[in-house]
Amino acid sequence: PFRAGRVDAESPDDSVPDGRLPDGDKYADHIREIFYRMGMSDQEIVALSGAHTLGKCHKDRSGFDGPWSPERTTFDNTFFSDILEKKWEDQIVEGTGNPQFFRRKRTYDAEDRHVLER
Repeated sequence: PFRAGRVDAESPDDSVPDGRLPDGDKYADHIREIFYRMGMSDQEIVALSGAHTLGKCHKDRSGFDGPWSPERTTFDNTFFSDILEKKWEDQIVEGTGNPQFFRRKRTYDAEDRHVLER
């Protein structure tokens, strides 16, 4: 049966192994390398990336900071429309050195833009 929710890792040993999920500071070739191994097409990768419309980045966990879209609990296509329609400023996340694009209270990383541009 389905059970909602997730269990957060209590230690690094409980986390997903390095290389299993894409790094946010890399580009389209990297995300393809990760998800092609799982048999996903570009269309499926973009659809999966749409989950970024929910939630936000946590600097202490990912090295990125801020919400993906204005309504963090609403599942819609705002993540994609904002990436394509808004003007963004390329900045470096203070304290982590990660490249990240900012506009007001929305954020996405380099990987997101390059997936959509292909």
